[in-house]
Amino acid sequence: MNRQIKSRAKPINKDYYGEWVTGFYFQDLDNGEIKHYIKSCESTIEVIPETVGQYTGLPFNIWENDIIKSRTNPNTIYVVIWNEINCCFSAFDNYEYKLILEDKLSRKNSLANKRNINPDWLAKYQFEPIGNTTDNTELLTNTNK
Repeated sequence: MNRQIKSRAKPINKDYYGEWVTGFYFQDLDNGEIKHYIKSCESTIEVIPETVGQYTGLPFNIWENDIIKSRTNPNTIYVVIWNEINCCFSAFDNYEYKLILEDKLSRKNSLANKRNINPDWLAKYQFEPIGNTTDNTELLTNTNK
C-alpha cells in the first residue's frame, strides 16, 4: 500500500503565509545554519521546526502532534506521536504524554510498549482530532490521573 507522505508546520512568517502550511518537509543549510522548510506546489516556505508534524494517513485527517478524543470515553484525550521504536504512529494519554515531556518517564521505554494507531481502533472508540500540541496546549493542562 502506498501512502503520500506530507507534513504540516507553522511558517516563520505566519502573518504573510497563514496559519499552517502543508507539503514536503526538508532541511537545508543556510550560511552554516540548519533551516526547516515545507515545499508545496506553489512555493517553499521556512517553518518553525518544533511545529512540524507528519500526516498519519489515518481517517479523520489526523496529523502527528494532534490531540484526539474519544466520543465513547470523552474523559481521556490522547496525543498522536511518531513511534520511532515501532515505526508507527502511537497515542499517549494526556497523563503519560506530560510525564514524557517532563522527563519523568523514559520516551524510549514508553514507545517500545505502545502499539500503533489503526483505523479499527479509531472507529471503535470514535476518535476525532480536537486540536494539536502547538495551538491547543490548554487541552493538555487537565488530566484525570
